[in-house]
Parts: sequence; C-alpha cells; structure tokens
Amino acid sequence: MRFRIISMKRQTHQIFFVAIILNLLLVLLLVQLNSVSKILCILSLAAMVILPFGKKGGAYHIIVGSCGLILYFLSLTVES
Repeated sequence: MRFRIISMKRQTHQIFFVAIILNLLLVLLLVQLNSVSKILCILSLAAMVILPFGKKGGAYHIIVGSCGLILYFLSLTVES
C-alpha cells in the first residue's frame, strides 16, 4: 500500500479496521488460547487500538499496523 500498488477507499479501510478489532475481541473471548497466544493477541489488539493516533499513512501508522497484524498471525501459530 505504501507504494500505491494496492489502493483502497477510505470506507473499505475503515471496515477492515473494525473487522480486525472485532475479530481480535472474539478470539480473546471465544477461543481457548495458551498464555503466550493470549498475550500476543492482546498486544495485537493494543496495536490496533493505538493505530489511529498516528498520522494517516505515515510511518507510525504503517509500522504499528504491520506490527499488530504480525502479532495477530503469531498468536494463531503459537502451539498450545
């Protein structure tokens, strides 16, 4: 997205953002996670919550969003 290879409307971006947060909340509430996975999922949720505090499209936004998604995927792959 940084190099404008992928383009997305603002509304689509917001829908994805809300879907990610809802997904993280549902995972925390409904899925039995081990402690490491739970911590990674909570960190991912925290990254998504603080994401809007950065300048839109700036380095902060890109880094925090990427870290949040990476933490989410790691939380799903950590073995029980």
